[in-house]
Amino acid sequence: MALSEPQLAQKRLSELRTLAKPIILYKRFLKTRVDTDGDLLWSYSAQEGRLIFGRSSLHIYRVQAGVRLRASRRGVEIKISPALLELESRASDTLALSQKFEVVATDSSALTRKIRLSNLGKEAVKVIVISLHDPTSINFRGSSDPPGGVGVNAFNRGDHVAIDDLGDEAGARVIGCSPAPRFTYMTRDKTRALELLERGELSESTAGISGPIMVLTQHELEIAPRSSAGVTFVSVHNASRLDGALSTFTSLISHEGGVVAKTQRQQQRPVPAIIASSSQDLNFASAWALSRVSSIEGDSSLLDRLETIRSLSLVNPELCLRIVGEAIASQRKNGALPHSLEKGTDGVLETSLFLMNASLAFRVLAEKKEILPCYQSLKRAAKYLRDLARHGLVHSNPALPQGWRRELRAGYPTGILAEVNLGIAGALRAFGALAAFVGKGSDAALASDASENLIALIREKLLDGGSAGLVLNIDEKGRAHREESIDEVVACYRLPLSQSLAAALARRTLEKDFETGFGPRTLPTTSPLFVNGNYFAGQLGGYWTRAALASALLSYRAGYAGLGSAQLLKVSRLVHDGVAGIPGEFPYWFDPENRGFHSEESDPVAAARLIESVFYGEMGLSEENRADPPKATQVKWLFASGFGNGGSRALFLGREGDEVRIETYSREPRKADGTYGTFERLVTKSHVMAVQFSDPGNLVCLGSSSDQPFSCVLSVPLRDPSLARHLVARLEEFNCESGRWVEGPTVRLQEKLTINVNLPPYGWKMLRLRPPPTPSSLS
Repeated sequence: MALSEPQLAQKRLSELRTLAKPIILYKRFLKTRVDTDGDLLWSYSAQEGRLIFGRSSLHIYRVQAGVRLRASRRGVEIKISPALLELESRASDTLALSQKFEVVATDSSALTRKIRLSNLGKEAVKVIVISLHDPTSINFRGSSDPPGGVGVNAFNRGDHVAIDDLGDEAGARVIGCSPAPRFTYMTRDKTRALELLERGELSESTAGISGPIMVLTQHELEIAPRSSAGVTFVSVHNASRLDGALSTFTSLISHEGGVVAKTQRQQQRPVPAIIASSSQDLNFASAWALSRVSSIEGDSSLLDRLETIRSLSLVNPELCLRIVGEAIASQRKNGALPHSLEKGTDGVLETSLFLMNASLAFRVLAEKKEILPCYQSLKRAAKYLRDLARHGLVHSNPALPQGWRRELRAGYPTGILAEVNLGIAGALRAFGALAAFVGKGSDAALASDASENLIALIREKLLDGGSAGLVLNIDEKGRAHREESIDEVVACYRLPLSQSLAAALARRTLEKDFETGFGPRTLPTTSPLFVNGNYFAGQLGGYWTRAALASALLSYRAGYAGLGSAQLLKVSRLVHDGVAGIPGEFPYWFDPENRGFHSEESDPVAAARLIESVFYGEMGLSEENRADPPKATQVKWLFASGFGNGGSRALFLGREGDEVRIETYSREPRKADGTYGTFERLVTKSHVMAVQFSDPGNLVCLGSSSDQPFSCVLSVPLRDPSLARHLVARLEEFNCESGRWVEGPTVRLQEKLTINVNLPPYGWKMLRLRPPPTPSSLS
């Protein structure tokens, strides 16, 4: 696997039949759903706003004495990562089947399915493989599936079918395979297609056809004893032209379904972000979180898209700016954004999150040329919020839920909500800081004054008992609701009123009536509002992942980094083990007592907050892009690369006792505190991450996520020009407790230096090469 998607992201499962719902793979703007039996259900493109591929299934027949026997798949085993799925099963007692699905998102969108059939018996077997493809998705589309195509013109070209879209939607597809099939049959008749699959034989090929077609291919394989045979299937979609789709198809087939050769445009794209640490759970969850937020364009909820802006500013600035641009395009004349559930109504929380997260994101990007085109839109949103707060605390529209509880279509908090008012105050504060940064002093003063005035009112009206907690809401009749809930945590995640309040809430959610084993539930079991874990999608007693991660972030902000990292690792274990669905999924919610009740897809907001927890919690990243990591957390070492503007930054930190050591790299030192000019990852065994920072210096940082002592051999290229003048150098190791470098053996310098390293469980090391002292320095 390529370094851009490390083995840290993989999860291997046996007994796939225990997974009761389809697997979703995410790759940039593509979301692909695969059934647990290996059928590809559909692939959705956020760029197109529709399905670009429908169902694709594989049917295997073993031929015995001229009779075709359909092979059933049993004993399925799975290996899963964000854009890759591998299935292994038995098609019969002596026939093993392995399948590898991969999603490719470049200038064209592509899906590859690479199969290999292995004969485990002592006699040769004859196998027929028939594939079925529904490119328009019309024939097998489910009632809840997204929209797809209308019809196509299709032409058989031997090893592939070239397809042009009909109707208003432009686009082209290629469906092909290697080796070329014996038959390629196309039909518009679903009943006919199912009859051919039942018979297990195609008798002819079709030259061309138009309409809502299906494509069937047939391969005939003769497999010798103890041998195997493979077929690669590739489906490609290009939004504008057939030539682009054919180019991608040719490249994929020539690489046997592997990585496409990159065009110049693709090579200029930022390097994907990578997060690695001492925790295997966190490594796995981080990889899936990065993949999930990078596919946020396909989500229908405006509120959820706005929630991801801040994390995207760190790991995918290009997409971040697109989401901000989409939000600006939906902005109303009065400066407000529409409500997520009712586009004709102002969304107060939507507007607050847009202003807050966009302002914070632009501080991270720190590019005035990118800020100024959007500044007037941000200013209009700030004016809208200032006008709302001009006469006191903001009252929410009682006709719609205005806080995070959007699944509660009845019984949601109304009136004056602490979460909404703190969101407004935080948004105005963030905009004030941005306005000051770009030299708009009057705008900064107006926003900052409005924010402070609103905060003063919140302290006066919505603080319960000084610092013990927040009032949930003041309803339309003026009654204050003081029931404890996760809403207090979410509100302070928007803007912590004080460290003491944040600390009190962080400690409260640890108590038995809140804790579930994976973090706090939405309501404590002692609350009079508590019903059960699945009532109203878990919002009256269940577990919401996004809320649990808000609790983790609040703990970091309160100075309880140990509690924050414990909560972060609980959620990471939930994602890694697939407790509420499948591994890699961030469940919106689930019932802690009856895990059969849970959401259907992966929550992008929870994924975004996990990324925020890593960068703002574990790394201690500030709005000025400087890292000040906490000293005591449960994460012993952490590595991140590909973040910052253009993916220009990398960081490694190690913790030992109450000490922390950090090394950083940046291509743009004016924007950060990077001290090294070059950086690269070194290839190592699984569970070990090794990186080299150089120029000046030749620093190697490595860490293990294994619970056992680990030994590895590193091949380290010499990058520091100052070492080129020497034959030998001293290998030094950093001692974190003393804060000093300890001299090691003298090594002979070569173009690539081999170093043996022993790592303790979850351990880390920093090594460097130092040239021997010159006679003048000794004197």
